[in-house]
Amino acid sequence: MNDSKIDGDNGGWEGYANSEAGEDNIDDEHTMVPAEEPLPCQPRVMPMHRLSVLLLMLVIAIPLAQFTSFAGRNHLPLLTATGVPFSDGVEDSTQGRLVKRQDSPADVCKRWSQQSAVINGTLYLYGGRATTSSDQTSNTWNNDFLTLDLTHTWQISSPSLTGLPQPSGPPAVANGYLWNSFDSLYLYGGEFSDDPVATPAAFSLWEYNIPSSSWSSYGSPVTTAGKNSQPASEAIQRAAEGAGYAVAHLGKGWYFGGHEDYLTTQGWSDQIPRIYLSSFVEYTYPGYKSGDGQTAGSQGLWRNITNGGIQGTAGFTERADGLLVYVPGFGAQGILLSLAGGTNDTFVSQSY
Repeated sequence: MNDSKIDGDNGGWEGYANSEAGEDNIDDEHTMVPAEEPLPCQPRVMPMHRLSVLLLMLVIAIPLAQFTSFAGRNHLPLLTATGVPFSDGVEDSTQGRLVKRQDSPADVCKRWSQQSAVINGTLYLYGGRATTSSDQTSNTWNNDFLTLDLTHTWQISSPSLTGLPQPSGPPAVANGYLWNSFDSLYLYGGEFSDDPVATPAAFSLWEYNIPSSSWSSYGSPVTTAGKNSQPASEAIQRAAEGAGYAVAHLGKGWYFGGHEDYLTTQGWSDQIPRIYLSSFVEYTYPGYKSGDGQTAGSQGLWRNITNGGIQGTAGFTERADGLLVYVPGFGAQGILLSLAGGTNDTFVSQSY
C-alpha cells in the first residue's frame, strides 16, 4: 500500500513504501529495488506562469458566459464603451477642452454691492465689487462666489470665508438680488461694470442648486397672465438697486423698483438717461403655486403685478435703494412692506 504524509519538520511532502505488517514473503516479480537518493523536498505550488494563464482565462470566460445560450442571455449583444478622463472644470468652447475653475478669492481688501442669501445657517455671497488694494479704482466687478458658516464664531478682522469655484455662466453683476428656496439660489437683476464698461448680456435667471453644486439658466423669461397680473408674454427685464425679498416656504421671490440703464439692459444706449421704476414682479419657484394659484413649471413662473396695488396709480413715486420687509401673520400668506428708497433727485418719504 502507498501512503504519504505531510512532513511538518521539512515543510514539504514525504513519500515512502510500506508493506502489510507481518508479510515476509515477496513475489519475485515484485522484488524491491533499492531507492535512489531522494530529491530535496519541494512544495507543490503551481508555477506562476500557469497561475497567470488561469486567471486570464477566468477574466475572459466569466463575462462571455453571461452572453452564452446556457446562461439564457444569447439574445444580448456584447457592448463596448469609450470614455474620457473626468475633470472638475468647464468646457472652453474655443479650445474644445476642459478648463478648471478657479476658486473665488476669499482674502481681498474690501467687498460691497454683492448679492447675498442665507440658507440653513450658511451665508452665500455672489458677485458685487471688490478691491485687492486701497488704491484700486477700476476692474472691481467680479463673479466671486463665497460662503460663510454662521454656525461658528470667527474674528471680525478675518471672517472665515470659503471661496467656491467661480461660475462660468452667471454674469459679474452688482446690486442685484439672490432669492432662495430651501436648496437653491436664484440670481435676479444687477448691473454690469462701468469701469471698464461691460455690455450687458440678454437677461436670464440663474439658479444655483446647492446639493448638486451646479448652475443652470432660464433664458428669455416672460410673464404669465392671471389675477392682479399684467398681460401675458411680456419680457422680463433686468433691473438693479431695487428691493428684493424671498420667502422659502412660499416658494416665491419679489423685486420692487430699481433702475434701468445702459449697464442693466441689452441694447440700451449710453446716451439715454437712466430711468427709475415702480414695477413689481413676482417669481414663483418651479413646482410651487403663484399668488393666484398657478403651479410653476420647470423654469418657474413670472407675474408682473405692478398694477395690482396702489403703485399703479398716478403720483406713485419711482424708487431705487429701498427695501422690502416681510410680515407674516397678516392674511393667509403675510404681507410685504416697501420702505424708503428714492431717485437721484427725490427721496421717498412714504411707505406702502
